[in-house]
Amino acid sequence: MTFRTTHVFALLAPILIPVQASLAQAPAKPVALSVEAGAQVFAANCARCHGAKGEGTTGPALTFPKLQRAGTDDLLLRIIYFGIGGTEMPSHLGFTEIELKQVALYVRSLAAKIEPVGPGNPFSGDRIYRAAGCNKCHTMDGSGGLMGPDLSQVGLRRNPAFLRAALVEPGSFLPEGFLLVRAVTKDGKAVAGIRLSEDTFSIRLRSAPGSLYGFWKEDLKDLQREPGKSPMPSYKGTLTDAQIDDLGAYLMTRKEGK
Repeated sequence: MTFRTTHVFALLAPILIPVQASLAQAPAKPVALSVEAGAQVFAANCARCHGAKGEGTTGPALTFPKLQRAGTDDLLLRIIYFGIGGTEMPSHLGFTEIELKQVALYVRSLAAKIEPVGPGNPFSGDRIYRAAGCNKCHTMDGSGGLMGPDLSQVGLRRNPAFLRAALVEPGSFLPEGFLLVRAVTKDGKAVAGIRLSEDTFSIRLRSAPGSLYGFWKEDLKDLQREPGKSPMPSYKGTLTDAQIDDLGAYLMTRKEGK
């Protein structure tokens, strides 16, 4: 599909209401919006997480005609400016109104440039997903474990290269704030799991079976934090390269959810 700058511009041009009263005032002289200018803003501020071409790295891919949380241009502008609370998506309150619209224009243009594809057989990958026990830790369509991220729409957030790398080296692709913790109570009970919350006096964990635990720190004999470690095993050597491709291909089909 041929991308037309004028088409994307037409989508964004009607958005004249400021996202927030605090947005910087537009320059005295009108500045024409362009995909090229937006690409420069994107490269300086967004590419580290979303990839140089929006293909996705630690942040989701942006190469889909309809983005999961930004189905409209107004929502896209708001997300870029304010960020998304509780996620790795930061705010960009320093953007001028022109910069904000330029980068939104560029993001919309990405959908026509890249169609994420990858090797592998998704039908075989479906079987591997269950045989490898992925559903014990991950939820899909409301069914499965709670230890790992929900994969119901993972195909909207990631690309084949990212998924393959995460299957081989899961500890290298942990979300910000993710922390594996091992707690030992004074009576010798040991619990390992993912930290859900922590403050000066307490900590809450979720174990692999999905059980929730809360501890007062004064009741613990030991509390070990393991940054950079993942409870998910590496499938390098456990699955063949072809099987990893199949599993990745299956995960890329998960875009709708239920």
